[in-house]
Amino acid sequence: MTFHTTRQPTKLQHTRLHGQMTPEELSRLEEQARASLERFHVSRNVLDIDEAISAQKQVIASSPVGIPSLGVRIKALGDSYGLRFEKSARILDACAALSCMRKACRLGAAVDNDLAKALWDAGVALVQRFGRENRVSDLDKSVSVLQESVDITPFGDPSLSIRLNALGIAFKRRFQRHGRYPDLQSSVTAHRRVYELQPCSPAYMNNLADVLSVHAQQTDMMSDLVESIDLLRLAVETASPNDQHLSQYLLNLGGNLKLRFELTENKASIDESINILKRAAEVTKEGDLDQPANLMTLGAAYSQRYERYMDPTDIHAGISYMELGLALTSPKDRMLPMRLNHYGKALNLRYQLSGDISDLHEMVVLRRKAVTLTSEDDPSIAGLLDELAVSLGEKHARTKDLDDLDESIDASRRAIRVSREDHPRLQAFWKNLATSLETRYHITKSDNDLTEALSIFRSAIEDASSTGSISSTHLSDLASALCARYQQTGVLAALHESIRLYDVGKIRGGNQRLSTGTRLKDRCHGIFTCRQEKPALSQFGISAKCWIGPAAPLIRSEAVQEALFQGKNNVHSYRQRGSSF
Repeated sequence: MTFHTTRQPTKLQHTRLHGQMTPEELSRLEEQARASLERFHVSRNVLDIDEAISAQKQVIASSPVGIPSLGVRIKALGDSYGLRFEKSARILDACAALSCMRKACRLGAAVDNDLAKALWDAGVALVQRFGRENRVSDLDKSVSVLQESVDITPFGDPSLSIRLNALGIAFKRRFQRHGRYPDLQSSVTAHRRVYELQPCSPAYMNNLADVLSVHAQQTDMMSDLVESIDLLRLAVETASPNDQHLSQYLLNLGGNLKLRFELTENKASIDESINILKRAAEVTKEGDLDQPANLMTLGAAYSQRYERYMDPTDIHAGISYMELGLALTSPKDRMLPMRLNHYGKALNLRYQLSGDISDLHEMVVLRRKAVTLTSEDDPSIAGLLDELAVSLGEKHARTKDLDDLDESIDASRRAIRVSREDHPRLQAFWKNLATSLETRYHITKSDNDLTEALSIFRSAIEDASSTGSISSTHLSDLASALCARYQQTGVLAALHESIRLYDVGKIRGGNQRLSTGTRLKDRCHGIFTCRQEKPALSQFGISAKCWIGPAAPLIRSEAVQEALFQGKNNVHSYRQRGSSF
């Protein structure tokens, strides 16, 4: 720990402490403050600026109210606080400087540019403190003071681009924290203005590209992503080899190419992404703050390529890079939860390849940790909880441990509870919950689980119906749960509705077709037990016609044919046993 010595009060300062100063004494104290400032400019010793501030505060305290020089003296104190802020980076100094400039302005002192700078200093300090301490209130304050700084900076002032850039960053941080789209729009607008003012700056190209990429992910506007990639290519081309931010430009370019691959499945994009990210890792100096992000993004790119093209060397390379990235990530890094989550996804891919259950266990551990490290009001918490729920469901499918399924359901409920009503993945969270509830019903036979699952699936269809977006998945989910209800109760109405939904949905997936055949057989059996042979065969004819007729080019008929065959066998079996119809 470093301790600073404190200088003893001067004779003039001692006089002020024990009595009023004469004008001559005030003048000498002002001169002493100026001398301390001059020493500070040479020595950069914080004790000199401390002494200057102390003297200036005493001069102001002893100045009669209403004198013309009071505003000038308060402005000078604000300048000194600003100098100390540049040295100390303490937010209290930035706020004190801003307070002095506001007071000086009210007293008529000419402080426009100094006030704009003080506002900028305070805004930047607030954004930085939010990054360290996650104080949400700092974001609103930073946006407010930075906006004011920009508003009072005249067009043509060389500082305008710097202040606009800080404002754009503050808006982006607030969007990332709260997920409010207008903040993202404001960030894009601010960074566009910066780029228009400084079109040759690689750093400003990078910042605009960054928010355009985020905007593209929110709106699915491919044009934003294309513009972002073009800007980053230009930033990389125009940056000098010694540009300290070159690795960041390469990182963002590689990340955007990876994103384009996700949207287009263009193999050239993911191949180029990996090559660019390798270069980013190579030019990143040891200890650079971008190093963990470079390695994690490179690992994620390899994992994505494996997921699409199934080359085992890709998933092994991806996991290796992610392990290095996580090892370099600080425990206090705000990106740690997301990195743990992405690493968990890569482990799941390797588990699916090798079947090694240790990967499955580690994935769950990592995703639990990611959730634990994330506050309930963080926008990413809902997605992390859902990922944990899915992981626990996969673990249960392998281990059959009911505790995993129970925890999965709890995590899904939490994901829904903390989500905003307009969360883009909210319906997926509900679907995962309902699917897990139906799975647990088949184990425990709890009517409450099945009833809740049916309610969720019905609500999903109602919501989709209101927007005209009902899919075969919506229908098959409800059909599956209704079939379970029939198996539970024997009520044919549930099975009738189940098959009707499959018929309406015209399910195209192979497994879904086979499950439809199973449900047709169940329905036939149910009708036979009610001794209604003709309706049974009639219903089979209708279903077979529905499945084989209109959808013949798309739907294979094996499932229906098997159902018909099994149904006829059941009829024959009942006749052999002397059953009457």
